[in-house]
Amino acid sequence: MIAAGLAIILGVTGIMLGTVLADRHPDLADLQPGEVPAPELVGPMLMMVSPICFAIVLNVAGLILGIAGISQKARSKTLATIGTCANGLMLAGCLMTTLLNVLGLS
Repeated sequence: MIAAGLAIILGVTGIMLGTVLADRHPDLADLQPGEVPAPELVGPMLMMVSPICFAIVLNVAGLILGIAGISQKARSKTLATIGTCANGLMLAGCLMTTLLNVLGLS
């Protein structure tokens, strides 16, 4: 549950940071797929992407810990089940968003 909460906070931070950096660097909006960005745009791009990537890593870790919590025998499995479902849904959303971006549907 903590990993899911941190992942949500990091994802929202990445989106807000991306919005602010896109306003400061309008050249980011003009990038085409497959185009190499100018060196001065690499830093802002990494600042936009890194919180979201870290959120995905936290979701994977939360999913693994949730599965481990569910597999324990003499414990209550309620929080582990909720955490596993939350992390799984967030990972599914990230994968669907990535798939839609790759296919050019978003």
